[in-house]
Order: sequence, then structure tokens, then C-alpha cells
Amino acid sequence: MAVLRRPKSGRVVAGVCAAIANRYGWSANVVRLVVILSCRGHSS
Repeated sequence: MAVLRRPKSGRVVAGVCAAIANRYGWSANVVRLVVILSCRGHSS
């Protein structure tokens, strides 16, 4: 199993999204957008 490593260029949530994107070869902006939309959907 590969280890996720947060890039030094990002910060907290953005960095975690960038690490996930790097792991799977996706765009970091797409992962960030998915996180924002999923958080927005759960707020009351």
C-alpha cells in the first residue's frame, strides 16, 4: 500500500487534497471541488 504524503506547497485541507490527487493521478482542483461540494451538501 502506498503512503500518502502531503506536499509542502499546500496547506492543511488543500495539501491533503493535493496528496490524494497525486496518489491517483488526478487534478488537485478536482479533488478540492469534490471536497467543497460534499461539505456543502452536509451543512444545515
